[in-house]
Amino acid sequence: MNIGIDIDDTINNLHDILIIKGKEFNKKENINFEIHEDEWCWDKAFGWDDLTAKKFLNENIENAYLNAGIKENASEVINKLHAEGNKIIIITSRGEDHCPNAYGISETWLKAKNVQFDKLIVGSIDKGKACAENKIDVFIDDHVGFCEGVAKTETKVLMFNSPYNQQETKYKRVYDWNEVYKEINE
Repeated sequence: MNIGIDIDDTINNLHDILIIKGKEFNKKENINFEIHEDEWCWDKAFGWDDLTAKKFLNENIENAYLNAGIKENASEVINKLHAEGNKIIIITSRGEDHCPNAYGISETWLKAKNVQFDKLIVGSIDKGKACAENKIDVFIDDHVGFCEGVAKTETKVLMFNSPYNQQETKYKRVYDWNEVYKEINE
């Protein structure tokens, strides 16, 4: 089986570190905005326009990617799936547009966290196309928009639970990596 997996807030806990860094950034920049932790978009979550978001990314994203924690049991379950003969393809929207060396940073983090994979695809804005091209059977992501794109293909979607995807009910929601393993094996 070919299993496609997103990185941010699926394998890692990027949301947690971005909230912390976003609060610090707003304080430093004197941005008086009540942080909305249940929002995904910069403007709604932090009150930033595109220019401010770009400044935040330039100052923080590389460090955030490298220092994000890993979700409980993520490496163990992914490595078990890999050891059972499944092909693991990491498909992330992280791209060079906001993080120079997105590939290297992603690869470094995955290896540091002992996550085994067969292929790493960065800068994938059309994850449905990436899943079709790589013949993905099951795809795991937290972002509703990417789940929608992938669901248009023959790929089964598992949506990892996040504060900002609570309204979505179309996709099978998973809450932890043990549940991911169970769903893949059923």
